[in-house]
Amino acid sequence: MLFSWLDRVIHRGSATADSAASVFAVHLPDGVATLAKYLREQLRAQAKLPGFLDKGIPKIAAQLASQGWPSVELEKVRAYADFFEGADARAYQRVVENGLARGDYAMFITAAESCYLADRFVDGAALLDMFDPHEDETTDWCEYARVAGYLHIAAGRPFEQGLTYFDVALERALFSPGLAVNAGNLYFEAGRMVECNALREGIVRHCPDDPEALFALSYVELARGYYPEGFRLMEARYRMPELGLYMNLSVMNKERWQGQSISGKRLLVHGEQGLGDMLMMVRYLPLLHAQG
Repeated sequence: MLFSWLDRVIHRGSATADSAASVFAVHLPDGVATLAKYLREQLRAQAKLPGFLDKGIPKIAAQLASQGWPSVELEKVRAYADFFEGADARAYQRVVENGLARGDYAMFITAAESCYLADRFVDGAALLDMFDPHEDETTDWCEYARVAGYLHIAAGRPFEQGLTYFDVALERALFSPGLAVNAGNLYFEAGRMVECNALREGIVRHCPDDPEALFALSYVELARGYYPEGFRLMEARYRMPELGLYMNLSVMNKERWQGQSISGKRLLVHGEQGLGDMLMMVRYLPLLHAQG
């Protein structure tokens, strides 16, 4: 409720350079607990405007300081500004040096997601030592589990201890496609098939068309030896946003072979994903050639 209410009272200007001066002003009513985390989305939007760091942030910080904001909350505003401007390393340094993630879920998840997306897992795991999710009533336990469990394990910390983050989410009957993606393969690697089945049921019930969740599930099915189902689910990769990172998108407008006779025809075989996958599959080319 507080987020949507502040969204109404915070000044919203036109997202153009001409109106930037009026946008770089925050209007909050007197007597409200004005913590920086409630301005996160507004700062994110204003970060797209010209002059945000050199003009906007000093102006906003000065205004909030005159309204009695404590210095640690002003430092959070500056950290958010750095994150949203793409200065992640500087923002992370602010968070660590000033303990900005302590008791503040919004700051924690912003910094942790930044580390997660940049593969800075050791830095991300260090945030787990700073933030106690029980200290902030706004903690999104499903989102927290998704990020924290992955950062913990990817940073090389004890594997089974990392799974406990996912366990908490499942014990609370929480689910998201992102949780299924991060936890599914790790549970399977640990031999935790009860949890794998719970995530599979969650995908079927909540997001049967989510390409990333289905793609993650496909690896579990293939590893279990359920090849028809595994390869069927793996077709979801062609609907994933990051498809262009590992595949030449120019082949996607070609008719795909569905197993029909190729006698007298030519078949274009293209690579995708990693070299190991391609080397594993290329051994079947002689069998394919024999059909034509």
